[in-house]
Amino acid sequence: MREEENSSDWIHHRDYRLPKREINALRDIAFKIEEKPNFTVEDQKTVKLDLSSTRIWRISPIKHLEHLRELDLSHTEVSDLSPLQRLEFLQKLVLWDTEIGDLSPLQGLKSLTVLDVGDTNVSNIFSLENLDHLHTLSLALLRIFNFAPLQNLKNLTALDLSCTNISDLSLLRDLVQLQQLDLWGTAISDLSPLQELKNLRTLNLRRVKADLTPLAELTTLRDLNLENAKFSDLSWLGSLTRLRRLSLSETNVRDLSPLQALKSLEVLNLRSTKVSDLSPLKGLTNLKELVLENTKLPDLSPLLNLHIQTLKLWKASISDLSPLQELTSLRSLDLEDTDISDPSSLKNLEELQSLDLSRTKVTDLSFLKALTHLEDLSLRRTDLIDFSPLKHLKNLRELYLAFTDISDLSPLQGLKNLEILELQGTAVTDLSPLKHLESLERLSLKYTNVSDVSPLMNLENLQVLGLGGTNVSWNDEVVASLREKGVTIHFGYDFT
Repeated sequence: MREEENSSDWIHHRDYRLPKREINALRDIAFKIEEKPNFTVEDQKTVKLDLSSTRIWRISPIKHLEHLRELDLSHTEVSDLSPLQRLEFLQKLVLWDTEIGDLSPLQGLKSLTVLDVGDTNVSNIFSLENLDHLHTLSLALLRIFNFAPLQNLKNLTALDLSCTNISDLSLLRDLVQLQQLDLWGTAISDLSPLQELKNLRTLNLRRVKADLTPLAELTTLRDLNLENAKFSDLSWLGSLTRLRRLSLSETNVRDLSPLQALKSLEVLNLRSTKVSDLSPLKGLTNLKELVLENTKLPDLSPLLNLHIQTLKLWKASISDLSPLQELTSLRSLDLEDTDISDPSSLKNLEELQSLDLSRTKVTDLSFLKALTHLEDLSLRRTDLIDFSPLKHLKNLRELYLAFTDISDLSPLQGLKNLEILELQGTAVTDLSPLKHLESLERLSLKYTNVSDVSPLMNLENLQVLGLGGTNVSWNDEVVASLREKGVTIHFGYDFT
């Protein structure tokens, strides 16, 4: 840390007018983490402090920040919470991925409404049983066996018990205010206690093997995740007519007919399922996002009259894209790693903003001329030869050409809105066509034969440059100048 940052100047120059004890506390914290802490001041008091992912491990100075309302210590080595025990105004505390084991210093913090102690060393939660103002609590990944204290937390609206040892949900039946419940990766076998939770809106049962039929009573559900869940019958789904999001990915579902009644459905995930007939989806006119990744679909025509905006077909067994030409509402289309070779039918999708054709057999990009609204285009690992149609895509912000045969960048020279450009593993050597791309922020040239990066000198918005595996050296004068301008330069050999 520079000397001037070790003073209180960075506090005073914005005229915080903090009490001396708070200034000293913040200075002490800055010294410990070797950087300026991220904090918020209101009415001459420190009310928010974010120390996540810093070097902090001893938090004794925080006891002097008596008016703190929000504190984030996630991803740190903090293990002792005793300095927090008098922070009577603390409302939100995030301790995810810390070394804490003892929650007793929190038992008097009656103002706490949001608490995250997930992925810590906590082994019991009895210190929380009287924190009756809590409305959001995360216990994810905790190795605890007694969940009885949860029965007292009647005001909970969001509870995360994912990847815990909970096996009996009966202790939750009185938490009638619950709107969000996460049980993924648990050993729950009986879901019937959930029938009492009439306000439940979001439920995550990923990898749960319980009988799902009790869910038919949860008619208020809006979001249901059944990824990798074990079931043989979905007939009960028909009663959940308010569902807006449903994930059935990685399940053994084949028949989608129970979904016909879900007229409010907006997002449906069928990734890695054995579904082959999409006709039950014909009437789901509110569907906006459909995930069909890694499926075998001989016919996409049932989608013709829908208003889908996002369609994900990564690794789907399709070759005929002609039904898609009617999906004029599409904004995002992912065709990565499919067998398509003729994308010409996509030219009607004039509103398309994001398109991924990576690892496909596409050889002709002429259809792109009509897609002038494209902002994000990925052509990674394709066998394309002619890249000239790219010049028509004036609205492009992100372009991914890694491991293609592009060598001439002249089609890109007019793409003034380009912010991210990926060229690693290409035959590019001349960067001069890029010299006027003033919006460019991130550029990867890794594993190319580039030796001269001087055309990049005047790109004022450039933030990150990847040069690993090129002919450019760390000591290059232009590289030194770019570093002085604040550009982060990577010489590593990863593919990012």
